[in-house]
Amino acid sequence: MLYLGAYKAGQLLPYMLYFHSEWGELADPATPSARLRDPAGVWTSAAAPAKQDAQTGLWGGVIDTTGLATGLYNLAVKGTVATAKAVGCVIAFHVIANTEDDLVSLFGAATVEITSPVAAGGLVTLHAGDDYTALHARPINFHVLDAAHALGLDDAEATVRFKASQVTWTATSVGTDATGYLVSFEATAAETGALTLARQAYELEATLADDSVVSLARGTLVSVADIPALP
Repeated sequence: MLYLGAYKAGQLLPYMLYFHSEWGELADPATPSARLRDPAGVWTSAAAPAKQDAQTGLWGGVIDTTGLATGLYNLAVKGTVATAKAVGCVIAFHVIANTEDDLVSLFGAATVEITSPVAAGGLVTLHAGDDYTALHARPINFHVLDAAHALGLDDAEATVRFKASQVTWTATSVGTDATGYLVSFEATAAETGALTLARQAYELEATLADDSVVSLARGTLVSVADIPALP
């Protein structure tokens, strides 16, 4: 099975594959076909693949994800070459509602700028088993823009949390500048080592001094698995 990645609903997904004979030689298939399995397990016919780039054995097509529900899809492509050998391939892909650039959802009086290890689109990438501390200039920083400082994130009674399905971290420091707040989070090697999901959604949320709750930003947390050392 080949995995082509995640596509936002509405994007076009091109795919290609080579057909070959039972002797391993490239060969064009007769009447190739494609079937699409949706996240609910329902199969439907997809447009038949077509020959690509005038190359022998190279066939493919384009899947239009417009109107598709979010989730995991499988595309099964098959054809029979001249030696009567049936050749097939299964391709998997995800349809998602938003890309990482879309997922920073800003609420209330604040907007958010991002600093490393958080990408401009709100994608937080952490290496499992690493420490992220201010001591080594590696905290997880968010710059919340609020020039009027109306949110009061630096109030002693206010709390800012980084929430995901596998972690909840409380900000270790909240500083101020002329444009707003610098919110910093620190994580230990043990905490990042517990991140077993490759991707999960996160939310940056503040509980203000008056107990009001404000969602500041949302995005995707990516965990890069550690490579174990040889014994």
